[in-house]
Amino acid sequence: MECAGCAGSARQYAADGYARDHVLYLTRTARAHLQLGDLDAACAVATNSFTQNATLNSSRPSDALDDLRDELAPHRNVRAVRDFLQLSA
Repeated sequence: MECAGCAGSARQYAADGYARDHVLYLTRTARAHLQLGDLDAACAVATNSFTQNATLNSSRPSDALDDLRDELAPHRNVRAVRDFLQLSA
């Protein structure tokens, strides 16, 4: 799940070949969903970011994802969060 207004920007980043920027954008989007209290959306976008960074293996997005994992950890009792934390461990 990704916010409707974010989808166009995300596609543009990917189309322009800015893979690292795209992963960072997704991570920031996930953080915004988390701050709004939408854990399902946060984890869906975070999973997309993590999956894309797995092939990219860039340290800056990895650090951002680690920070996001820390922010999600207090919500590990929510299934979406628990699934993301297990996937990204």
